[in-house]
Amino acid sequence: MDLRQLIQQSPDIAAYLAADEAIDHEHPRVREVAVDLAHGTDDAYTYARSAFTYVGDTVPHSADSGDPRVTWRASDVLATRNGICYAKSI
Repeated sequence: MDLRQLIQQSPDIAAYLAADEAIDHEHPRVREVAVDLAHGTDDAYTYARSAFTYVGDTVPHSADSGDPRVTWRASDVLATRNGICYAKSI
């Protein structure tokens, strides 16, 4: 494993927050969940832990659930409550 992949390459956090086809954080469903998760958090680390826990607790991996759908867009993952590893990470 190339450990450089695990090191922040840019000091600008905005570089890691850009929306794209998979990370559709402007979608109303994604924004609603993000606002709910941010409520009561004090900093970005607490928010990140809250988001990680939320996904782990509410979105099973499609292989574990037996669901044949392969969701990969953030809004689809939230709509179906199902996703592959990559989809769950966004």
